[in-house]
Amino acid sequence: MSDDHKLIPREPSSMVEVMSMPSRVPGLDLSPREPHLYDYLLILRKQLWLILSFLLAVVTIVSIASFRMQPVYQATARIEIDREDAHLLPFPGADSFDLMADI
Repeated sequence: MSDDHKLIPREPSSMVEVMSMPSRVPGLDLSPREPHLYDYLLILRKQLWLILSFLLAVVTIVSIASFRMQPVYQATARIEIDREDAHLLPFPGADSFDLMADI
């Protein structure tokens, strides 16, 4: 016999078979549902102190290690400042139109 059937003694000589009724409402299935975003947020909130302490420890260790490292490169820069030249053409009084016409 399956788990749905049970034998219940009624009188000493006879037995009655009891069958369980199938669920009439198929929407009330007790199977596990898919997790939603809110479920993940509840888990993160529950473990907030653990997450923050781990983050603080990692940031502290990486900061100390990066400040203790020797620099790998050295940079230099040079800035040259010249006076602005008012005459862009090689000789004074020449227009750009005249220069293009000769070509």
